[in-house]
Amino acid sequence: MNNKKCDKCGNVNVIKRGKQGGVQRWSCKDCKHIFQSKQKTLPAKEELFCFFAFNKQTLAELTQFYHIRRKTLQDLIYSVKFKKKVHKPRDIHLSVDTTYFEDYGVTVFRDYYSQENLWFKFVDKEMLIHYQEGKLFLENLGYKILSLTSRWIYRFTHHFPLCTVPVLSLPCQESNY
Repeated sequence: MNNKKCDKCGNVNVIKRGKQGGVQRWSCKDCKHIFQSKQKTLPAKEELFCFFAFNKQTLAELTQFYHIRRKTLQDLIYSVKFKKKVHKPRDIHLSVDTTYFEDYGVTVFRDYYSQENLWFKFVDKEMLIHYQEGKLFLENLGYKILSLTSRWIYRFTHHFPLCTVPVLSLPCQESNY
């Protein structure tokens, strides 16, 4: 049973009448009035998470677009359960970035060429320890980091000690230890 009311007569005796532009349409069985819900139909919470984390849309943008409360959107995004990623260790050129939203960020490690996300972590602020954690995670799985691309390249020199620092990337040097 839905809790939708007719916006003309106020009766709850309404039925769904399809969607138009992603917005649910309703029909009142009593007064025959057809109206639309102001709230757009929400995509799956996993899709909302992807809009938020990877398409870099803010909570404000998503709440305005879907006409839902910020807290409701946060609850949906935070409730996403992820399948365990199946890793295929290999030589990679790593791209690393932290994207910030209003009060937190997501640090993402991805294969530069395949654009596959290999590791991510929600963070309150950008700290080098997060980058070291991601690097160690990937190396322990068997990935070999051939190069690193990041906007903040100079911050990685201590966490990628076998690397030299040219302008835009960190090509790693071979080492005997």
